[in-house]
Amino acid sequence: MRVIVTALAPSHLLCMTPLAWALRSAGHEVLVAGRADVAAMAGRSGLDAVGAGGGGGRRGRPAPAPRVAPPPVHSSARWSDEAADIWGPAAEKWPARVGAVIDDCLTAARYWRADLVLCDPAEFTGLIVGGLLGIPTVMHWWGAPDRMSAEALRRAGPILAPLCAELGLAGGLPRPDLVIDPCPPSLRLPGSHEEPPQPMRFVPSNGAGAVPRWAGAPRGRRRACVSFGAFGGEALANGGELPALLGAVGEALGRDHDVVVPLPPELHRGLGELPPGVRLVAPAPLDSFLHTCDVVVHHGGTGTAMTALTHGLPQIVCGTPHPALAGCGDGLVRRGAAVRVPADGADPVALRAGLRKAADTVSDDERFARNAREAAAENAAQPTPAATVSVLEALVARAA
Repeated sequence: MRVIVTALAPSHLLCMTPLAWALRSAGHEVLVAGRADVAAMAGRSGLDAVGAGGGGGRRGRPAPAPRVAPPPVHSSARWSDEAADIWGPAAEKWPARVGAVIDDCLTAARYWRADLVLCDPAEFTGLIVGGLLGIPTVMHWWGAPDRMSAEALRRAGPILAPLCAELGLAGGLPRPDLVIDPCPPSLRLPGSHEEPPQPMRFVPSNGAGAVPRWAGAPRGRRRACVSFGAFGGEALANGGELPALLGAVGEALGRDHDVVVPLPPELHRGLGELPPGVRLVAPAPLDSFLHTCDVVVHHGGTGTAMTALTHGLPQIVCGTPHPALAGCGDGLVRRGAAVRVPADGADPVALRAGLRKAADTVSDDERFARNAREAAAENAAQPTPAATVSVLEALVARAA
């Protein structure tokens, strides 16, 4: 079986990497097709890849910038208006993004003689490729509690209909033949799926890297990890909000926790003096050290939240109203595995108080740790990516 994988962003590809490697380990061939940053991440993950969109899109449409800027992690005031109509810019962005890469992805799939397309829920190119080639398409959700993916697919249909017609898909944007959701059922948000998805265990995939030496050192206090995602720290630094946020976190948790903050060295400058107990460390794969932590503070991103969950760790979600992040926090809070603290850069006093209360809550109330461990056990009981390979083989066999 020959599988082509499409992803909108490097972090989206990482969510699919365990299944891609399960396919490879079962003897199937896998090729990633995506923009330069996605192809580069595939190479770092040990997967073959082909770049797409580097020379412009269909009929000379300019390709968008190769890197997808993440939503801001802080300052909910800045996001309030945009969060109210998050779908507004989609009508302009989706056709441009798909149009920029569709020709190259389609060429790659034909060259690869693909039998199956594996795509993430924000990269609709894979659905179009599967429809044009008449092969099954599997949509792989990111794994965190999600209220955005189903709505994105529903809204993308009419927005991408003209491009689909231009390409020869008179019926519009195809639906996926199968949806895989690695989110444990008890964390899923009500109404997130029209039909029951294929369950699969969430396996952390945070990229390759060395295990930090400090992770194995003896520690006399509890340890908290503060992570704002692959680009979140950079977004905060560029917005000038990182020092205030780290100061608030340090004052709230640093009294009884060793607080580690993975952050690229170039972002350390300009942070000033941090509260006692806060330590800036070089970035490392979260899965290589989160098992040594007691609590995780993050923005609501899938990779951080679900990696923490697999280790049974209670969490403090300090994010924005953006639905891609807020939905994750909602599911964790409903499950009793997390406390949410609104991130409001205009009121640092309230932020410090909220973080202090959240830290005391998850530290003093054993239910949070117990609920997190139960959710981790629920995730571990789901079919592994290796077991899911047979489901995909059967899907392709039925379509042959």
